[in-house]
Amino acid sequence: MSALSLGAISGEIKTSLPTIECHPLVLFSILDSYNRRPTGTKSVIGTLLGVTSTRTVDLNGSLSTSEVVTVTNAFTVPHEVFSNDSLAIGKDFNRQMLELHLRVNPKESIVGWFSTTTEDGKFVVETTSAIHQFYSEETAKGSNTLQLQNNQAVHMVVDTSMTDDRINFKGFVSDSLVVCGATLATSYHEVPTKVVATDCERVAVSSMIQDATNPNRKNSSNNSSNNNNNSNTDSLLEMVSTLKAHIDAVNAGTKQKDEKLGQEIVDALAAIPKIRPEVFSKMFRGNMQDLLMVKYLAEVTKTQLAISEKLNQTLQV
Repeated sequence: MSALSLGAISGEIKTSLPTIECHPLVLFSILDSYNRRPTGTKSVIGTLLGVTSTRTVDLNGSLSTSEVVTVTNAFTVPHEVFSNDSLAIGKDFNRQMLELHLRVNPKESIVGWFSTTTEDGKFVVETTSAIHQFYSEETAKGSNTLQLQNNQAVHMVVDTSMTDDRINFKGFVSDSLVVCGATLATSYHEVPTKVVATDCERVAVSSMIQDATNPNRKNSSNNSSNNNNNSNTDSLLEMVSTLKAHIDAVNAGTKQKDEKLGQEIVDALAAIPKIRPEVFSKMFRGNMQDLLMVKYLAEVTKTQLAISEKLNQTLQV
């Protein structure tokens, strides 16, 4: 670990700044790290991985280019704040973890860092400037990352209070106040943030929400899987029925046809592979067995982790 200096000033939101798009897995990973933090640690920090891109949007008839930072992964990095206002960050740990992640996802690179709110709900604190300086240097090294203005990393802060039954987070970028070549202070401007999810992530999050709101769904592992399949099938049938009703209404002349919607329906139908029923049934049963095996192994791993934590707690006592 290496010591860094401190100092930070918070700022207000600027619409011209980049937008942070965060996947649900990242938020869950940060909250899990916070729950597993060492005793006496008030917050956690870590590295954000993803990609940075530019998008052209239409604003009142004029085209504008905006930067978008898509955060797809994250891992926690150990740190410590000393009584003399110095800070230590696990640089070697960060480098080793980054190398391991890049073996799996070589297209990702460091786009910034995350932290959790303080006990009194603050998003930007004195240590923010020192940590941001370190990650700005790390982000500038990423060959897969489109550099933001002034080669700055993005900073994402997750609210761990969970006061309104939702995961709140904010994004920031920094701007240094330089006088006569010397940096006097660093201001942090809030940037727009949003949660984006793939189709698989939407299904997983929906299932988690249903399990949380209806405990009766979790009678057993097999029943839970069957319930999820039944729910997804019912939802699919409902959408097909709605689509059929719309097409019938257009053919009957009771609804005005929409060429754009019609083209989207054609594209959706064309994307469905033509498979014989017996082949589909065999493939479905095989995938179900694979899914149950993965779920079984995940439960075994969770049990082993729980036993390991209990043993560690017992040895510490």
